[in-house]
Amino acid sequence: LHACAFGGIGMVTIGMMTRVALGHTGRNVFTPPGTLRWIFALLGIGAVTRVPLPMFIPGLYVWWISVSMLLWAVAFAWVFWLYLPMLLAPRVDGAPG
Repeated sequence: LHACAFGGIGMVTIGMMTRVALGHTGRNVFTPPGTLRWIFALLGIGAVTRVPLPMFIPGLYVWWISVSMLLWAVAFAWVFWLYLPMLLAPRVDGAPG
C-alpha cells in the first residue's frame, strides 16, 4: 500500500498538478521547469526509504520513516514554491482566465 502511495500516487499527483498548472497559465506543457526532475527524484528516493529500506534494516524504522516524510514534504513544498508565482501571475499568452 505504501509503495503505491509514495511511489505512484505522489508522482501522479505532482505530475498532474504541474502539467495542468502549465496549461492553465498559457505555458508549454512539454517544457516544464528543469527542476521538476529533482522533485520527482525526491519522491522516488522517499519511496525507497519508506518501503524497502525498513524491511532490510528494521532497526532504523523510525529514521527511515522520518527521512521519507521529510523528502515527501520537501518535494511538495518545492512544487508550491515553484508554481505559486506562475499561478498568481496573468497568463503568459494573454488569453483570458
